[in-house]
Amino acid sequence: MELYQDFFLKERNIKLEKQIKEGSGVSFQGFHETFKRKVFVKFVSLLDEVDVENEVDVLIKFRNKRNIVSVFDAFHDNATDSQLVITTEYIDGVSLDGICGLKNLSTKQALQIVMDVLCGVGELHGQGFVHRDLKLENVILKGNNPIIVDLGSVKPVNSNVTKDDPIPNLYKSPEVFLQNTYTYKSDLYQVGLILFQLINGNLPFETEFFAKDSKMPYDDENMSMVALNYIRKLVVRDKLTNIIECDPMYNSKIKKLVSNALKLRYSTADAFYNDICKVKGKIPDIKKESESVYSCENWNRSNYKIMIESDKYRLVKQGLRKRDIGVFNCPDELYEYFKTA
Repeated sequence: MELYQDFFLKERNIKLEKQIKEGSGVSFQGFHETFKRKVFVKFVSLLDEVDVENEVDVLIKFRNKRNIVSVFDAFHDNATDSQLVITTEYIDGVSLDGICGLKNLSTKQALQIVMDVLCGVGELHGQGFVHRDLKLENVILKGNNPIIVDLGSVKPVNSNVTKDDPIPNLYKSPEVFLQNTYTYKSDLYQVGLILFQLINGNLPFETEFFAKDSKMPYDDENMSMVALNYIRKLVVRDKLTNIIECDPMYNSKIKKLVSNALKLRYSTADAFYNDICKVKGKIPDIKKESESVYSCENWNRSNYKIMIESDKYRLVKQGLRKRDIGVFNCPDELYEYFKTA
C-alpha cells in the first residue's frame, strides 16, 4: 500500500486506508483529505496500446449518471507509466452476492433491482460503451438503490476480448467465447444471469463442480481446463442454467425473461426493462420463509402462505380466519390461480 500511496496519491490529497479486494486491478478504500469523504480507489494495469487519455475521458463521462457509481477522478500516473487510477464515490452498502435468493429478496424486489441496473446499463450503452463485468459483486445496494460499480472494465462496444481481459468465465456470453467480441447483448446477457441468481441464489463458482459435472477425467493439474471447456460448451449451447438447482418459485414468466437475455438475446436495455415491467405487474410478490414455506403479501389486498408438501403446492389465504384455497401441482398452476384471485 505504501508504494501506491507514495507514488500516486500524495499530490491529490488522498490517503489509502485499506485494501478491500483484488481482481482486475488493485483496489482500496481511501479518504479524501480535502473533501473529507471516503473514496474508492482502483489501480488498473494498462497495456502499451491503450489510449490512456481516451480511457480517462470515458470514465469522466459517467459522473452523476443514474445507477452508476460516480467517478470523481481518473488519471494516468507519471511514476510507472503503467497504471490507470480511478477514484469514485465510496458506497456503504451490501453487494448483491450477499443477498441473492428469495430468502433475502422477494420476487418483485429482485425484478426492481434488475430494472434499476438496466437503467445504469442503458446510460453506458447510450454513450457507446459496455461494462463487461456485470455481476452480483459489482452491484451495491445504496439503501434500496442498486449502483453499478467497478468501471475499470468499461470499453467501447464491439471491442475485442483478449486473454488478459478479466471477464469471469461464468459471465462470458456465446459471442465472447466464439468470436472474442463483446457487444451490448453481452452486457444484457450478464444482467440476465444476475436476475437468475437473485431468484435462485449464487451460481456455483467452484472449479471442481464443473469439472465433475463434465464427466471428463481430471486431476489437480488439468481441472481448470476441463472446467473451462465444460463451461464454454454449456454457454454456447445455452445450458449453463440447466445444471443449477432452481428455487421452486422460479416460474415460467421469470424463466422467459432470463431465456430472452441468455438465449434469444435482448438487443437493448430498454427492451429488457419493458418486459420486466410487464411481468412485474402480473405476478404475486413471493418471499421464502423456510425450506418449504413461502409468503405472498398484499395480492389484491390479501395475504397468502404457500406450503410445499410432497412436491405439491398448498395455498392458504391468511386473515382472521385462514382459508385453505387448495393444492396445485406446479408454480405455474399457482400463478394461474393468482391471476383470478
